[in-house]
Amino acid sequence: VVDALGTIKRSLLDPMNNLENWNRGDPCTSNWTGVFCQIINDALHVTELQLFKRNLSGTLAPEVSLLSQLRTLDFMWNNLTGSIPKEIGNITTLKLM
Repeated sequence: VVDALGTIKRSLLDPMNNLENWNRGDPCTSNWTGVFCQIINDALHVTELQLFKRNLSGTLAPEVSLLSQLRTLDFMWNNLTGSIPKEIGNITTLKLM
């Protein structure tokens, strides 16, 4: 999960450094910006990426599909370009995008 989030971060341009804390510790216990987790089957899993209105641009990396318990993926009011990765279809828990 940490590797997937790192790849997602590298695929984005973040001029306001909103994601600067995405390299410290565990995303679920270190309060990474916009990352929300829940306990599922006795383990913490990333269930939400709430990155709306963060002045982000770039593309969404296909590695987002590695967040297998993701329910919400919110990049509204940013300037992402390119296609939505087809791999997102593998996230069966995704409810809101």
